[in-house]
Amino acid sequence: MPEVLVGVPFPRIALEVLGNAVGERVARELVMGAQTHLPERAVQLGLVDEVVPPPELAAMAAAAAAGKARDVPPDTFAVTKGQLRRPALERTDRYRDEDAVVEGLWKSHIADGQVARYLASVTRR
Repeated sequence: MPEVLVGVPFPRIALEVLGNAVGERVARELVMGAQTHLPERAVQLGLVDEVVPPPELAAMAAAAAAGKARDVPPDTFAVTKGQLRRPALERTDRYRDEDAVVEGLWKSHIADGQVARYLASVTRR
């Protein structure tokens, strides 16, 4: 997750989603470590559940979703998902004052060419 190398901070909601998915310690390592990871390492970090060949991805995702829909009542799923997400959404609302600063840095570093320079440097490899 090289955003800090690019010179742009993560929006709060992205940090919350990441922390919710992998835990705060791993999220901090990913963000501040500013590295990209191979698929196998992404599994170890909890970024993905499994590595699937691209031609099989849509069918496997559909089968997994169908299994959840079949096994868990929709109302129970919705309430449980809401409960799990609530703390992250509350923190996002509480720290909304960060949004303008984050957006400003993104716009600034797009305008000054920093983002383009970073992208050019990694696509030349």
